[in-house]
Amino acid sequence: MLLSKYTVALILQEAKILISQFVFQTTYILTAKNKCKGKYACGDVCELTDNSPTIVLRSNKNRMPAGWVKLTYNLENEKNFFIQYLVADDGSSMTKINCKNLFVDCSKTYVTCFVRLPDKVLNLCIISLNGKDYFLKTAIRAREISRMELLLVLAYRAYSCHSIRTIIQKLQRGNILGLKKYLIKKLLTPNVTYSAWRSTFYSLTNSEKNAILAHILRMKNKPIFSIIMPTYDTPPALLKKAINSVKAQLYETWELCIADDASKNPEIRSILKQYAAGDRRIKITFREFNGNISVASNSALALATAEWIVLLDHDDELTIDALYRIAASLEDDSEADIIYSDEDKIDENGQVFDPYFKPEWSPELFLSQNMINHLVAYRRSLVQKAGQFRKGFEGSQDYDMAFRVLELTNPNRIRHIPIVLYHWRAITGSVALNCYAKPHHCKAARKAIMEHMERCGIKAKVIPGIDGLSHRVVPALPTQKPHISIIVLTRDRVDMMRVLIEGLLNKTSYKNWDLIIVNNKSKQESTLRYLAEIKKDTRITILQNEEPFNFSRLNNLAVSKSSGPLILLLNNDVEPINKEWLEEMIRQIQLPDIGAVGAKLYYPDDTIQHIGVTTGIGGVAGHFNKHLPRAAPGYFNRAQIIHNVTAVTGACLLTTHSIYKQIGGMNEKNLKVAFNDVDLCLKIRDAGYRILVTPYAELYHHESASRGFEDNIKKQKRFCSEKQWMQNQWGKILDYDPYFNPNLSLDNETPTWAFPPRTIKPWIAVDRKNS
Repeated sequence: MLLSKYTVALILQEAKILISQFVFQTTYILTAKNKCKGKYACGDVCELTDNSPTIVLRSNKNRMPAGWVKLTYNLENEKNFFIQYLVADDGSSMTKINCKNLFVDCSKTYVTCFVRLPDKVLNLCIISLNGKDYFLKTAIRAREISRMELLLVLAYRAYSCHSIRTIIQKLQRGNILGLKKYLIKKLLTPNVTYSAWRSTFYSLTNSEKNAILAHILRMKNKPIFSIIMPTYDTPPALLKKAINSVKAQLYETWELCIADDASKNPEIRSILKQYAAGDRRIKITFREFNGNISVASNSALALATAEWIVLLDHDDELTIDALYRIAASLEDDSEADIIYSDEDKIDENGQVFDPYFKPEWSPELFLSQNMINHLVAYRRSLVQKAGQFRKGFEGSQDYDMAFRVLELTNPNRIRHIPIVLYHWRAITGSVALNCYAKPHHCKAARKAIMEHMERCGIKAKVIPGIDGLSHRVVPALPTQKPHISIIVLTRDRVDMMRVLIEGLLNKTSYKNWDLIIVNNKSKQESTLRYLAEIKKDTRITILQNEEPFNFSRLNNLAVSKSSGPLILLLNNDVEPINKEWLEEMIRQIQLPDIGAVGAKLYYPDDTIQHIGVTTGIGGVAGHFNKHLPRAAPGYFNRAQIIHNVTAVTGACLLTTHSIYKQIGGMNEKNLKVAFNDVDLCLKIRDAGYRILVTPYAELYHHESASRGFEDNIKKQKRFCSEKQWMQNQWGKILDYDPYFNPNLSLDNETPTWAFPPRTIKPWIAVDRKNS
């Protein structure tokens, strides 16, 4: 590999700085300053004695550490423990240090981590979720590290954890700063294992198990669950684990219905007979001839007598509280017809990984992927009415069943339990380990979707999604294509407007549109000339407006002048990419109960700017999966599939004229610039409509190119006021986005685990209700 002279010069310059820094290293001893007591005579161990969850630290020197710091300390790990985050006070503001950097694996007591503190630190605190339930076995050693040491850490972790190709490419381009940012972002966050996180928050203590058992005893109605398990030549050890996971249930009112599909291995018959002889709740039938998974599932279903059907594959496992959680959900809502949970994967050694934290019921996401899959419980009467499992859908027979049951109920009777209750076995040859292992299941899935659409009277095509595994529903356009009024606000920046107009004229296949441009105080002669020029096109109307910029008012004004049944709010700093972008959005809004449609937007560097808005992030709302590379699938493929969201950005938002008028348009008074699109979408949802975003409508978004950013005191004051109004208006609704799982963090726009999860423990909720 040859590096340019410029790159070599930069490396040498960095090396000089690194060497000069290497000799200046300061180590600080940080101890607890507030009310703590020593557990041992030596006083090494500190326990918080007041009610505050905060330990204020003091330094053995006249100042606190700053910059890049290596922290080392010991823990006495008597309980599940982690430090949530450090808070640094620089005298003017409080800075929360990345909490992931301080996560402590519950199996470890010696901690080493690297953190980036502000350049000036007056005070330093530790904030813990566990309050006084933790101990520091030793004082914290905080050593300011040189850039040389930081470089060595980065290089070592890059070599051991990441592909070297990206590093080489950045070096060849001479992008030293870009390389540094990449390495720091990717490599300095310690590997927080899912199993450690799960152990911290979801491992049941003996007292919790006792509380669950007590709750079960108090239940007035105890539903019985029939667990359906077809088997065929299951590895004996995994079959035993699956059955044992049922026998270990804290909720004991169940029956396990097993149908063996003529396994060739005689050990399977022996194992099943042994289990059935030892527990009367286990029912077995042995099929004489091998059929298929659909036929075998129906044989197991024939054994069922309970009100509820629960599906379990022959090598997977349930968590010990799985049936209890479903029973508790039914205690809260006895009218439910379908209940599904989150899931993760489990390897042959019992190690869990790759959790799928799902949204609440999301019809358009379900058309893209079988999101309810594991664990799911159906009311048995509906399964019988739906016609059981069908031959010809093997590999996706459960997906097909779900569609037919869904058609017999309504969304208000579908419940989601945001807890992992199911471990999906990932072994060689399984779909859990390799989603391309059984391609036939995708064909069966699309057949199930197509038949569902036909039964619902919706004209559409069903084709493979971007990854070949997900599904894309392409609704038919009406015979008479609807007219759409496109609303664009602008102020100067004629360069951006030219790009947009060029995109509408030459990069947009859908032609039945008119364009309303609101010219808000443009002064540049080039802009005024260009607007006068494009006005000659009869489809384009220019509205002059000299009022102070008010995004909501200007859009409302333009909508009042529009003539089309469809309204598209479009920023002047967007640029269409694929010609079908507008047609795709119009197709999707034809679906029943869809009130708004958003597009997939990219920054000019081909990273994702928008694929849906999640409320609660940053206090009001943020963009989920933001800054991912353009081709990245995102969290469980969400960046590449059509799915429901709570809101979409007003930079490209399609709705209908009637809905816009019904909800009163945008809020001109309280949301002049920020959050008006989020508020609009919340009102659309409040009116009973769903919102979706499609990755098949792609545009570049040169964000805030004409208006600018919140970069002065006046703008920031206005932004804070609008943020406060949103929080007052929508309250807790913002923190409970139905399409964002409470196990995911609201602290940033990249999917990470929440510390702690915002989930509810039913046994505690019942105690509070009764007290």
